[in-house]
Amino acid sequence: MQALCIDDEPLVLSALKRAVEQSPDIHSVAAFDDEIDAIEWAQSHTVDVAFLDIELHEMNGLEVARRLLQFHPETAIVFCTGYEQYAVEALNMHIDAGYLVKPVRASRVQEEIDHIRKRKTEQYRIRAVCFGNFEVYADGVPLEFKRKKAKELLAYLIDRHGVEVTTNELCAVLWENPGNDGKYRDYVYHLIADLKKTLAKADADDVLLILNRGYAVNTKFIDCDYYRLIEHRSTETVHFLGEYMHQYSWGEARAAAFAEFINGP
Repeated sequence: MQALCIDDEPLVLSALKRAVEQSPDIHSVAAFDDEIDAIEWAQSHTVDVAFLDIELHEMNGLEVARRLLQFHPETAIVFCTGYEQYAVEALNMHIDAGYLVKPVRASRVQEEIDHIRKRKTEQYRIRAVCFGNFEVYADGVPLEFKRKKAKELLAYLIDRHGVEVTTNELCAVLWENPGNDGKYRDYVYHLIADLKKTLAKADADDVLLILNRGYAVNTKFIDCDYYRLIEHRSTETVHFLGEYMHQYSWGEARAAAFAEFINGP
């Protein structure tokens, strides 16, 4: 996890940073004593969890949290304060946050991180394994697909990481030479219907998004080794052994890109 720490007192900030760095779940900590600099930095960096002082220079921690959540909606917020009234204000702003009392101890930081990880795990509907052969599970049980192409369709949508995919693109991926034959587009509609039924049985209806021009997956409901790697949420490189969705030929390019990313050109 990538952490962000903000406190306008340098000594307090240093102590907070040391406490956060002791967590084995944290791979990197960015620390700022100026909230404007921190917000500017966060716009171009991943922030999994933000530890925020309440009283800052130009704005308070609640406003900083609101700004962070605008471009990182999945960021977990932890306020470092001893004042209960801020919890009420956070609720009024619809900010779901944790609270640490200063001085912050490493043990309490870990308790908050454990809670964050548990909460994130509970929101997942399915778990997708992309390194090696593609497999997908709900509550530890493999999903059963009526058609193999429905499973491949889901694999491709997961590969696209939430990007909308048109019916024509799906035809081109699922069949080598579909041309303009309308029967392939009709078959995609049947596959989507099958996929919806499969996900519904697993209580995972909200994984599949039906959009204006095509389809996508809602990535926040999917626990996926591929996503964790590209979002720097864990060191998944130990699980990547050169194969990515190995049963699908279109996965070869992604596998090559991962190999280059991990091992260098």
